[in-house]
Amino acid sequence: MDYKLYLEKFVEDFRKEFDQKQLYEQKIDELNTQHSVLMQKLEKLITTLNHEKHETNSSFVDNNQFSKLMNISKRTAQQWRDNNVISYSQIGNKIFYQVSDIQRLLQDNYIKAKKEI
Repeated sequence: MDYKLYLEKFVEDFRKEFDQKQLYEQKIDELNTQHSVLMQKLEKLITTLNHEKHETNSSFVDNNQFSKLMNISKRTAQQWRDNNVISYSQIGNKIFYQVSDIQRLLQDNYIKAKKEI
């Protein structure tokens, strides 16, 4: 058996395997970096969405703003309150509506077109 050829083949195979392992490690590092970047973007998006949701849920409009927004009279707003069409808060004589309740009212009464344009 020719030990020199055997040793040269062994060294060549070892280098190929070593190079391949280095390439795998490099790809894994790249994937880890990309994963970290994506996770940071996802966390930022979740934070933004949670902030917007919190803002929407905690925002109120008064009766005047509600009437203008919905393009209705104050009497119609009173009828909607009396008929439990929309929830409201009352402090003294002042009436407030949550923006999220207004959005829900519109969404619950949404009628989809039967024909697509």
